[in-house]
Amino acid sequence: MKKSLCNNKEYESQLKELCSKQAVELDHLREENRKIKDNWQEAMDKFELIFGEKVDLERVMELLQSSYCLEKYRFESMMGQQMKLIDYMHALIPDSTAKKKKCSRLFGSFKSKDCMNKTPVHAGGDLYTQVEAEKKKNAKLQEQIEKMRAENYQLASEVMKLKTGDTDAHEFLTGRSTLSDPTVISTISNSPTAHTLSKLTSSVSSSGLSKSAPGTPMAPAKPPRARMNHNIPHRFVSGYNTRATKCAVCLGNVPFVSQAKKCEECHIVCHMKCASQVPPTCGLLLEYIQNFTSCMRRIESSDTLNSSQTNPCEISSYLKIQRSGKNSWDQCWVKLDGNMLMIYNDEDDSSPIDSFDLYPTTNNEVVVHSAVTAAELPNTATSDLLYIMKVEEIPDNTCWPGKNLYLMCMNFSDKQRWAAALEAVVKKRSSANKQTRLMHTVVLQLNDAFKIELNCCLILNKKYLLLGGEEGLFVSEIQNSSYSLYSTPVKICGVGSVYHMQSVSSLQLVVLLVGEDRALIAIKKKSLKNKHFHKLPNQSNPIPYDTLDKVIRCTVFDVGMWEECVYLCAGMIDRIVLMKYNHGLDQFCVRKEFNIIAEPCSCVCVADKFAIVGTDQFMCIDFENPSLKEYLDSKDPSFKCIYDNTSLPLNVVKISPQGAPLEFLLCYYEFGVYVDYRGRRSRSNNLRWSGVPLTFAYHDPYLFVTYFNFVQAINIPMNRSQIKGKQMSFVKVRPRYLGRAPGMGSAFFAYICQQRTEVLCLRGGNHDQVQQEDNWDTDVDPDDDALPGNQLCL
Repeated sequence: MKKSLCNNKEYESQLKELCSKQAVELDHLREENRKIKDNWQEAMDKFELIFGEKVDLERVMELLQSSYCLEKYRFESMMGQQMKLIDYMHALIPDSTAKKKKCSRLFGSFKSKDCMNKTPVHAGGDLYTQVEAEKKKNAKLQEQIEKMRAENYQLASEVMKLKTGDTDAHEFLTGRSTLSDPTVISTISNSPTAHTLSKLTSSVSSSGLSKSAPGTPMAPAKPPRARMNHNIPHRFVSGYNTRATKCAVCLGNVPFVSQAKKCEECHIVCHMKCASQVPPTCGLLLEYIQNFTSCMRRIESSDTLNSSQTNPCEISSYLKIQRSGKNSWDQCWVKLDGNMLMIYNDEDDSSPIDSFDLYPTTNNEVVVHSAVTAAELPNTATSDLLYIMKVEEIPDNTCWPGKNLYLMCMNFSDKQRWAAALEAVVKKRSSANKQTRLMHTVVLQLNDAFKIELNCCLILNKKYLLLGGEEGLFVSEIQNSSYSLYSTPVKICGVGSVYHMQSVSSLQLVVLLVGEDRALIAIKKKSLKNKHFHKLPNQSNPIPYDTLDKVIRCTVFDVGMWEECVYLCAGMIDRIVLMKYNHGLDQFCVRKEFNIIAEPCSCVCVADKFAIVGTDQFMCIDFENPSLKEYLDSKDPSFKCIYDNTSLPLNVVKISPQGAPLEFLLCYYEFGVYVDYRGRRSRSNNLRWSGVPLTFAYHDPYLFVTYFNFVQAINIPMNRSQIKGKQMSFVKVRPRYLGRAPGMGSAFFAYICQQRTEVLCLRGGNHDQVQQEDNWDTDVDPDDDALPGNQLCL
């Protein structure tokens, strides 16, 4: 027993020693594993940096290769030209010697030996003497021209004195002036101002003045025909349009990031093909041109017309009207008389064949669309669509059918006149009718010096609202708990023009698209809420920010999360960049870069583990294995209409609520298509637009569609068997979408004119239905306490 006990004790001690050794080895292995993990993390960070450097080096190598190829081509062409020149010079040498020998044979027999022994004169000497003689003649002619110019100027000044009734007019008319000099007369007839002087002298002779009657008083000249003395051509530059807008010529849609022409002075935008038809009215307001044109038409029609008896809403001309139930167009006489649009077969007819009431007695709204899509008129030629406009009556009740009237004008000038007249009548009616179905509230109004050209907005927290515009970044303080009143914006220094911004709540950052080069920057929310960086009269501290590398000339971007990692997808003119946030480096690093050739990137939507981008078609980027592939299901025959119409993507919006299966709305120029996360059709029919759309934004449960003259809110039902629900609209000229607003189904819009800027909150639901901050926006920081720094009042 004792031996066994001793053996057990020894065995136990051995086990303890072995356990202690194993524990030491385990600690050692853990330490090594930790070091390996740290080294692996450092290696991954270095790999991402090296990968970014590799991308830079590849781009530099491509530039060097292109420059090398260009220099090689230049050198080869230069060598070819030099070789041709050498061959030409070699060919000239024997020809010149042959000519000399031939000349000696022809003319040598008539020369004496002494003449033959003389050194021949260089052939260039005669040319040199001729050139010198021509220079002298040219100098003499220049002197004569200067004298004639001086005499011409003197004559012009005398004529101007004569026109203004100067006392020297008597000497001028009696012939004692230099006008009788034949040299001067020939100078006047050959001068550029001869036409003007002939007009002046003819007006003088027609007024009864002559040399034989020097004392006759000068009669007033007949006033010239009234015209606009403005002939300044536009200075157009070609580029990509950074905001969807209306063409200044055909009034059609100029989509986002499409090729367009823009004037450097007055900033009007038009299609590439329409630039040649823009009149030389640079610097003039469109309203002034239209008013002047209408006044001139009234003056030309009747010189004795009393303007007080003229109705400004009267306009008439021949237009083409589409036959009901047919594809052909009939030419009719259309007349706008007050609020009634009358249609006649001919100008002399007394009874109209049809009419359209622009002031309906019901609560229906009338909207004028200056452009139509090919989907609305599929049997109309594409070249004729540019001259067509539509007048639509939107019913108050969805069960009641609406009314559409398509008008085809003869030219762009008529289309502009008719569009301006119809919009003026509709605007007058909408301003008189205060009942708008889409509820709105003016939350901010900026006049005169405080006016801002707004592009976007972002609610930072319960206290601050960020505003981005052409003038820079601004912050406004919320004045009440209902989020319906905001203070005058205060500028944040250090940031240029702001085009778009998005909050990243997990990183406490705000990503902004700024500057002329459209770069991406990241600003911490603490800095934005710190009043130390808010500009005051005697203080301007630039706010710190980080610039995202590899992103320049960015058009759109979006930020999302997948597996606790933040991904950023940025679309540019020629490529798409996928970036991932690295917590070790505290910055966004490039994960993958894709080159695009067909069309610039027009939209981006990050959802779950992939991103949907729109170029010439909708593409998909997988985050796990980054690759660019087609998103729509190519096996679905219902997508054939998309490929047949060659429609370009406008936008993509996620319409599925949180926790529900993913569903997206792919927005095209003519319609919208519902698809699931695999790119397969989720609803049977397409969603048709009410006109030519500009922008799209979804705020559950409403899809806000911006048109030229109004905003439409479409209720997207959860039931996938339905296409759309209730529709509401708000009529406003040139509305501009800014961003999400507090409350369910609410959005901020801006109305910008010459005198002021208004920020409106449009609500699709009940006006009093405003949820709490924690419910309506998960990205908003609930902490609204003041942060350290100089606490300055806004």
